[in-house]
Amino acid sequence: MAETADKPVNAAGAEMSLAGYLVPSRLRKACLMPGMIRQYNVGVSGTMWFALIDPAWRPSAPEDSPPSSQMVGGWRLDTEGRPGPFEPNPQYLPANGEGPTDPIDYGLRMAARGEPVGDQLIAMVRDSVVEIVCDEQGRPRVGPAPGEAPCVLVATSPLQRDQSPLDFHWVRVVGSKLPDIVPSGVDILLNLGGPAPLRLFTDPLRAGEQGRTQEP
Repeated sequence: MAETADKPVNAAGAEMSLAGYLVPSRLRKACLMPGMIRQYNVGVSGTMWFALIDPAWRPSAPEDSPPSSQMVGGWRLDTEGRPGPFEPNPQYLPANGEGPTDPIDYGLRMAARGEPVGDQLIAMVRDSVVEIVCDEQGRPRVGPAPGEAPCVLVATSPLQRDQSPLDFHWVRVVGSKLPDIVPSGVDILLNLGGPAPLRLFTDPLRAGEQGRTQEP
């Protein structure tokens, strides 16, 4: 998403207008990261989104819209009004500088502090667009994680991707597809360059059950 002086716009330059406040309760319950969720129309086509706003942003009036840099990301609605997977906003900049970059990163930081995340973290990975390191042929690139376990690197947002210590080829994918992409016997290393990296066992993502995790 880019930004103008008075209205937020999406990455294609289409203006976003506030459309309402009716947010499905399941989105609020599923999203570990706090912050307002608002419904917007995007561009002349009227594409609908539920956008997650940075928790630190506060409107001065009910009709105020945040700049796109304060939109964490959102859920695109299909023609029947059903939200798709969470898509992180490539223009998002956390208000406090070092804050979480996306809902999954928020959950990883909770887990690193010993706070319970239950099966919400697995559900959020399944229902989010992430980026996986691949070779030039589009195949997952497998390497040893700390501890020498074979892993593929997965970033949960463009900010996390850019914090990676190495220059890789990244491919966007919905998290629920990771078990079909990652080779058998290989785990997922989330956000290697972030403050709370986590090794995630791949199989639990298939059915969405609570997954086994281990610090790298």
